[in-house]
Amino acid sequence: MQKTKQAKRVVATGMSMITPLGRTVQQNWESILASKSAIRYLSDMHGKCRIGGRMPDYDLPETSMKSKIHSLAKALAVDLFEDAQFNPRSLTDKEKWRTGCLLAN
Repeated sequence: MQKTKQAKRVVATGMSMITPLGRTVQQNWESILASKSAIRYLSDMHGKCRIGGRMPDYDLPETSMKSKIHSLAKALAVDLFEDAQFNPRSLTDKEKWRTGCLLAN
């Protein structure tokens, strides 16, 4: 069996959270340890489900898309890059094309 040379892969992980409990991982962790809950009755909701967590108006970065979901995604990406001590601006063009970011909920 012939061995093939595999490219060296590096995975830099970072964490980021923006939830009704807090804007950062640390704020969320402190809220959880203090047994806080952001679940409330939402009187302005239509339909059968009227309980949930409402996102406060956090100071989020501007995006060209002007929607809250894009601002949240950008804020999460910036925070997780910072947490991973990763600076995408220091990459070459080739490295930028080989770099990805996965956001999940």
